[in-house]
Amino acid sequence: MPWFTTKSKERYSLFVFLCFIISASLQPPPNSISSHVLDIARGQPAEGVTILAYVEGSNGWELIGNRLVYGLKFQIDA
Repeated sequence: MPWFTTKSKERYSLFVFLCFIISASLQPPPNSISSHVLDIARGQPAEGVTILAYVEGSNGWELIGNRLVYGLKFQIDA
């Protein structure tokens, strides 16, 4: 009787497939940065606020994007 039977090949294939699916679902979504700026005096979204996003790299902090907030509309500069 062979060591690696057809049934064990099917189980192995299923195991590899499930590992692939699980690892793919654990990846963080790309570009998943969000921000919410509230003007607490008015209780509304703030206007005219620049939001900067940095990431720490090997040479220090690096700007990866910025936005100027106009109410509910955004002007993307990066």
